[in-house]
Amino acid sequence: MLIWISMLMACTNSGLGKSPTGDTGPDIVECPWVGDWELSSVKCGSGLDYDKWFDSYAESTMTISTSGDGGCEVEFTWSAPKCAEKEEWSLTPNYPEESTVQWNGETAWVNQGITECSPPSCTFDTTAVGVGDSPCQEGDREKAEVLIIKVDASIDNQLTIEDLFDDADRTDCPLGLQTTWVQQ
Repeated sequence: MLIWISMLMACTNSGLGKSPTGDTGPDIVECPWVGDWELSSVKCGSGLDYDKWFDSYAESTMTISTSGDGGCEVEFTWSAPKCAEKEEWSLTPNYPEESTVQWNGETAWVNQGITECSPPSCTFDTTAVGVGDSPCQEGDREKAEVLIIKVDASIDNQLTIEDLFDDADRTDCPLGLQTTWVQQ
């Protein structure tokens, strides 16, 4: 019996489920939003429907996978009848250090830029969102800085994200966009 208890105690301190660098490292939390997501609604601010978004971008999707370090890798695609664009992003939830503090949804977002245009050098007609034409050029939209967005995953199979597309070249909404994504 003493051997069984000793073995059980050794396993609880073995690092199983912990960082591979040591027994005392933090728990590794995998990306919580893995899957395929489709944009279902866009609001300017928190309440004004911004349906004119869909006049410029007929479809927007995200494929989210885990990056293995607690973050997420995202392949984002948006398309219109004459143009489709792919971007690569990384998302990292900013979890609090103390387990007693609830996560507030803050997530670091880094845009690695446009990776594909189909057809090459196509152009989105974005006059509906008040910014003129938007050419697709590989390498554009890369952001060197980390931006903080808010992710609300409190409803099953749905993500509500604030501040994701708040670039001046994407929209004329001065209040910041709130996007809702549905898991496919």
